[in-house]
Amino acid sequence: MIIKKLILKNFKPYFNQCEIELFDPSRREQNLTLNVGPTNNGKTSISEGIMWCLFGEEYKSNWSEFVNNLSKETEIEKKGREVNMSVTLEISLGGNTFSIIRSGDYDIKNDRQSKTSLSIINKGSPIEGDPEEFMNENFVTLSLMGYFIFDAEKILKYFEENQEKAIK
Repeated sequence: MIIKKLILKNFKPYFNQCEIELFDPSRREQNLTLNVGPTNNGKTSISEGIMWCLFGEEYKSNWSEFVNNLSKETEIEKKGREVNMSVTLEISLGGNTFSIIRSGDYDIKNDRQSKTSLSIINKGSPIEGDPEEFMNENFVTLSLMGYFIFDAEKILKYFEENQEKAIK
């Protein structure tokens, strides 16, 4: 599996839509992606976007905290009621390209979030069958994802608190 692209819409610091290329085909043999940079530049937001896209409410039940503040303010000024937030993860799997799309609507006036929806698109159409089954067949569980996507400060704190279990 190759994670090709991430598209964030009204997610955390990403107002409207932001597209992030995660795969460079010219570097196909170098198959490790690291997300590094200065503090407050959106690294954790990218990781949280991937996790929310893959796991939805299982990852973050109160996902309304992820809704971009500027998008809320803009809707209030326009006398709007809702902000749509979505994360799309584009992957290549078995020679096919899939877009995994998790979205939800946040009701500004009542401070309520909708249940998120998950759709998976292949060749311009939704896949047949249950999207959750596709996810279960092709991705590791939420508890195992912590080994692939993690916050360095959290992992260091975990190791400090669990020194007898930690691998050094």
